[in-house]
Amino acid sequence: MDEQLKSNYWSKRLISRRSLVRGAVIGGAGLAGASLLGCNVLDGDSGGTDGSKGGTLRSAPDIELANTDPAFFTSDAEAAIGWQAGENLVVKQHDLSITGGVAESWETPDQQEYTFKLRKNNKFHDGEPVTAADVKFTFDRIFALEAPPAGQLGSLAGGSTEVVDENTVKMTLEAPNAFWLNTLSFYQGKIAPQHDDPTNWGISKYVGSGPFKMTSNVPGETTTFERNTDYWDSGNTYFDNIQFFYLPEPETRIESLKGGQIDQVNRIT
Repeated sequence: MDEQLKSNYWSKRLISRRSLVRGAVIGGAGLAGASLLGCNVLDGDSGGTDGSKGGTLRSAPDIELANTDPAFFTSDAEAAIGWQAGENLVVKQHDLSITGGVAESWETPDQQEYTFKLRKNNKFHDGEPVTAADVKFTFDRIFALEAPPAGQLGSLAGGSTEVVDENTVKMTLEAPNAFWLNTLSFYQGKIAPQHDDPTNWGISKYVGSGPFKMTSNVPGETTTFERNTDYWDSGNTYFDNIQFFYLPEPETRIESLKGGQIDQVNRIT
């Protein structure tokens, strides 16, 4: 991207430097590592510097989105989409504890049979309910397609995923696995809708149940999200919108951060 193109690109998207709290530089995988719940980098037009909610977070991943099918996520950009727009059965927190996601609770008598109770009234972004049939579809599909996470889910390969009722699903593993909940929190484990097969999504669609809805994707340029007001934990979703600007050159990302045109970058070394 030459200097004139960069100038034109940002002139269309510039947000006032006074209107935000800048400088959230997250190393490593950046937004690919977590959903944006409880953050407070805000656009001052919608929120303040006191932790109030609202505003837009502008991030600059180094790799553009090339796929929206969670079973085939391989890049940081794809993982970032999943963390914002999708949700796993369970979630690994920053302190490595496991908490509920699509599943509200679970029990296991022997670490081989795991029964999950799903959150009631949980919805996909298209308004359809998230059910046990969707969970079964998600994991059966991974094995049927021999998708990359099939190896990671090896304990389930010779076992089964059963629908007990609309909000209950049982997984029976080949053998006891004390780390199974940790495995289910991996970034390719987003629950997908059976009624809208991800195979047909293309590059500009993602139907998840996470805290943000993907609203658009322009290959090589931007991906945008808006807050999902129907999300079960929407009270802890701080931003109204998220924008990803794909800037492959580290120098461009750094200068854009310093200039106040974005709020977060990753892989700057």
